[in-house]
Amino acid sequence: MAGIEKRIGVKITEIRLTRKLTQAQLAEKVNVSVETISRLGRGVSIPSLKTLGNIAQSLNTPLKSFF
Repeated sequence: MAGIEKRIGVKITEIRLTRKLTQAQLAEKVNVSVETISRLGRGVSIPSLKTLGNIAQSLNTPLKSFF
């Protein structure tokens, strides 16, 4: 399962940087902690579907972009 966590984390970080958002800015938009965004971006943890949906909406990107 570690593979999917890393892939989703890389995509979150990639899209976040493309949108020129800091971890703190994304965390605020998604209403989670900066540590949560950091952990997701590093692939240390995997977001719930609801959180991933909120991230997708905040980044203005389709949910399928993370897979």
